[in-house]
Amino acid sequence: MVRDAGLDAVIGMYPAVHRLRTTVVAPWASFGLGDTASRPPHRVLLYGVPGCGSTFIAGRLASELADVASVGAIVIDSVDDTARRDPAELGAILSAPESRDHVLIGVSHRPWELPSELFGDGGFERMTFVPPPDWDARRFRIWESPWGSRLSTSDLDRLVVATEGWAGCDIARLADVGAGLSPDGLLAHIGSTKPMSAEWLEQARVMIRSLDSYGRVDDLVGYLQRYRLL
Repeated sequence: MVRDAGLDAVIGMYPAVHRLRTTVVAPWASFGLGDTASRPPHRVLLYGVPGCGSTFIAGRLASELADVASVGAIVIDSVDDTARRDPAELGAILSAPESRDHVLIGVSHRPWELPSELFGDGGFERMTFVPPPDWDARRFRIWESPWGSRLSTSDLDRLVVATEGWAGCDIARLADVGAGLSPDGLLAHIGSTKPMSAEWLEQARVMIRSLDSYGRVDDLVGYLQRYRLL
């Protein structure tokens, strides 16, 4: 298996990748080596703004678990839809016999809509916030657009700075208009556009304040505090 088929294939997003490696991959690797004190998680939730790579990262995590720890993983990218349609069905999936031998990796873009019992005993044991793309990820997403590769390095970097906090879906919409605008026109467009991530982060802020403990969402709390949203 090619090594970079795992989390090495993720561009940027270093905090999320590090968290997954230390809280999911490493415990399973230790368990596979006979460490009986290791308690590897069987149910993991990745959550964040739509279009920020949660599903892609979940797939890369599954690949790395297979490569590094020889454990199978199942990605459930319809957690929100399943929970809305039938919460009992999602609970049954998480408690199914398959979860004893595999890691179930759920992906959610609306974690505040999930039943509270999914975060207790028998629910998700590890949670990782997938934030809006960081510098490296935004730079790559803009550069790979049909017009991005024609930008000068300085213009590309100016757009990367201007889109800080933008979700992947926001950058995708920018790519739709970019071909008809100059770099200065793009900067003006960015300055007058409210990114989709702003609404999502506001809902996340409300969600956090309803929780009894910040411990399981400390990475989300840290992100909100960094941008003075909490």
